[in-house]
Amino acid sequence: DIATVSNEGLVKAVKEGEAIITVSVKDEEIEEKITVKVSKKYELTLDVKDITLEEGQEKVLAPKYTEGSKLVWSSSDNSVATVTDGKVVAVKEGTAKITVMIDGHEEAKAEVNVVVNKKVILVDNVAVAYNNAELCIGETDQLSFTVTPADATVKDVEWSVTPSDVASVDANGVLTALKAGNATVRAAAKDASGKFSEF
Repeated sequence: DIATVSNEGLVKAVKEGEAIITVSVKDEEIEEKITVKVSKKYELTLDVKDITLEEGQEKVLAPKYTEGSKLVWSSSDNSVATVTDGKVVAVKEGTAKITVMIDGHEEAKAEVNVVVNKKVILVDNVAVAYNNAELCIGETDQLSFTVTPADATVKDVEWSVTPSDVASVDANGVLTALKAGNATVRAAAKDASGKFSEF
């Protein structure tokens, strides 16, 4: 059935097509025919509304939609994020809105907010340079460090010395001998790489 009608005259659309509803008056020779056209209902949903990506990352969106429909994808800012057949590519830091709709049916659409964060480049090596491996009590040495790669997102290190009663080191890498003994100095990358150097 394309459409059904109750005794009270309530018409219910069942499937796409055309049907004729006949109205008659009981015990009277009065009859009226009404043509009802039922169009296809277009629906589209996405199970995600917000995504966060790093520069260069990709995310595939898979909407549920009326079978046989053609989808149209668009991005509010292609310099931040692009979309092709549901594949979102993060281009650069910023925000964009991805829209998907059924072609010719703007009522059947969904939107996704995309936040693109700057790509985090972790340190892969820490190298420490010093002038004197042996210091007298009270003497100081200016330590220096180099991290690679040169374009690491976080280029700083955290200095520490063990045991701390033999020597101390400040945030600027100034090492001070406190008493006789051996100590180990560490320069640890401040990012999440876990890289460090000791001497």
